[in-house]
Amino acid sequence: MQKKFIIDNHTHLNMEPLYENYHELAKICKQKNMWLNLIGCDVESSKKAIEVAKDIKFAKAFIGIHPNDVTKFKIEEIEKVFDELYYQNQNIVLGIGECGLDRKDLVDETNFELQIKWLKFHAKMANKYNIPIMLHIRYAYKDLINLWDQFNFKTQVIIHCFCGNKQEAKALLEKRCYISFAGIVTHKKQADEWAIDSIKEVPLDRIFVETDAPCLTPKEYRKSTNINMPFYIFETYSFIAEIKNIGFDELVDVCNKNYLNAYNLKEIKEN
Repeated sequence: MQKKFIIDNHTHLNMEPLYENYHELAKICKQKNMWLNLIGCDVESSKKAIEVAKDIKFAKAFIGIHPNDVTKFKIEEIEKVFDELYYQNQNIVLGIGECGLDRKDLVDETNFELQIKWLKFHAKMANKYNIPIMLHIRYAYKDLINLWDQFNFKTQVIIHCFCGNKQEAKALLEKRCYISFAGIVTHKKQADEWAIDSIKEVPLDRIFVETDAPCLTPKEYRKSTNINMPFYIFETYSFIAEIKNIGFDELVDVCNKNYLNAYNLKEIKEN
């Protein structure tokens, strides 16, 4: 029988302030029967994602350059780094990302053009390895949708921490994306403005739940800390299950099934 996990589709146990104590935090996650996607944002965190995934076993790694960091690197150098990381760790590296488009605090449109160039590169690498790609899109869903054909995505696209409206969700679903919701959906302002409607729009066979830890602490834990943890994800699962009018366990089952489908796996098993 396929083992059931509580999946955190996007988390950063490989980054500070969590990385310093990742052994202790991983023990708690294991006790709670969790499965983690550890996401890279630059070269260092991508390497650490692989390191932590190898160590704790109940995790996979993603390698990518965050759109806010693209000015720090050269594509030709990163292509060599990605080749080395992927081909030496094919059983660990599950996807490319996070990468994408980010208009928050954007002051120079030239920078956005560079982000587009880098997203094309990430898509090329995902196609080359034939693995999914995890996108960070902030205030740029319309850009992604309008430019979609330019990126030539040939593998599965997962939208991490979706914060768009239901029309944007619908457009991305028409592109066959999976949509992942983080703890920010539990915050009242976001829930009222877009989250509830967007969650309702996304069908069960296209949904994921994530923390984006250490960022985006769910409402209940936000009262006492601004440092999110992977095992805070239970509140977000419960919130989404209530909106979808299903039980917690049913949503967990759905996300486990989606994980197999989205990441082209026969089973979820420890490394």
